[in-house]
Amino acid sequence: MRPPRRPLVRGACLLLLGGCSPLSVMDLDTKARRQTFGFLVDGTTTAEGVRSRLGKPYSEFEQSRIVTYRLASPDDADFKLDPWAPYELVLVFDGSQILKRHVLIQLW
Repeated sequence: MRPPRRPLVRGACLLLLGGCSPLSVMDLDTKARRQTFGFLVDGTTTAEGVRSRLGKPYSEFEQSRIVTYRLASPDDADFKLDPWAPYELVLVFDGSQILKRHVLIQLW
């Protein structure tokens, strides 16, 4: 008689998922990060202003309402189009292209 496969598959899935590290939200309210990201003000900053200051985003979603920038370090504006950069700045704009929310995450 063969052992049931379902528990084995579930166990393998749990092991794989358990090995994945969760994303970490970084604090933007430090001295170095305020100097770098202080121009990002929810409800005020425009998408055009962000593009003129940061350049082309790493990725864009929902007709450019959500854009991301990759960073090599969370404390400087070394923005990259490098898929292996460990930090990502995520910007969400409203329908009028005004910044609605922003967050810096550590990918790994």
